[in-house]
Amino acid sequence: NPQCSIDGVAEIQNASKDYSTIIAVGSGTINDSVKYATFLDKKKYSVFPTTPMNAYSTSTASVSFNGYKKSVHAHSATGIYFDLSVLSECPKKLTAAAFADVICRTTAQVDWLLSNILLKTPYDETPYVLLNLYEDDMINNAKKISEGDLDALALLTKIAVIMGLGSFFKGTTHYGSMAEHGISHYIDMFYYDKHPGTSHGEQVGIATLSVSKIQNDIFNKNSPPIIYPTKIPVEEIKYKLGTEILNNININIQNKIYDEKKAEELNKYLEKNWLTFVEPLRKVMLPFSKLWNAMSECKAKKTPQEAGIDINLYNDALKYCRFTRDRYTILDFADDSNQLDKFIY
Repeated sequence: NPQCSIDGVAEIQNASKDYSTIIAVGSGTINDSVKYATFLDKKKYSVFPTTPMNAYSTSTASVSFNGYKKSVHAHSATGIYFDLSVLSECPKKLTAAAFADVICRTTAQVDWLLSNILLKTPYDETPYVLLNLYEDDMINNAKKISEGDLDALALLTKIAVIMGLGSFFKGTTHYGSMAEHGISHYIDMFYYDKHPGTSHGEQVGIATLSVSKIQNDIFNKNSPPIIYPTKIPVEEIKYKLGTEILNNININIQNKIYDEKKAEELNKYLEKNWLTFVEPLRKVMLPFSKLWNAMSECKAKKTPQEAGIDINLYNDALKYCRFTRDRYTILDFADDSNQLDKFIY
């Protein structure tokens, strides 16, 4: 299960020290490794993608630092050269993974908007305006995408490029990387020798379905839950993730912790404004069944069991990944309202 790590980036830097430009040929791991190496060395790079994924057009890179995966600022490729005849020969599992990696628009947008409403964090609809031009067509052509139809692959590639360019437009990955990506990052960071070799896209697709189920269940209710002060399971995190991660958690999540006063204030607000609160969330939230059916049509893996992911470890990802990032998501909202456990497998 190859991954982009700072050690691998250093190897690329050393191997390319006599060159001013690098050409990357491959999938997301190769692209991110070359992207970050050239960013650090202030060199240009271009890429010939071999999969229809969104990593190629982002200005960020997903890099592992001593086992801790981070989305870091980098730079964009000088040129990105998609050849649909090459993409049509891409392994079907990678095409399905690429589809799964961009269908998360709905869960990420709900989470980002939720954070904006509750924590007043920045939010911008610009990337979604562009994605909404093609998302329905992509979902409706899921079966053709799995069959390697060139027009359908072109549609998926277009969506993937727009998804990637969102970070260039806004300088952040929040628009497409919230709870579902947090779950995937947890799998890559903490599964160690039990990692089943699933790709980033496969993991994001499975996590997107998990997150969508939670969002639809909570936000389609006509009355609000009760929010309780945030509980950090210190001993569990120390045992499962280590002291260093626990120290990072204490620093990273301060902005989204609810104490008794904040919880009481939020409960009063939700009691008075619940339907007004959920209305904009419902508008951008796709039904769980629509995602499930599209993933089936594209022959993407939909459950941890299908992907060979240890179910106990996946449950850990659902429970603890909220503590590894500063981004506020439905997992925070569900856990602080004592609802998360009912969605554990």
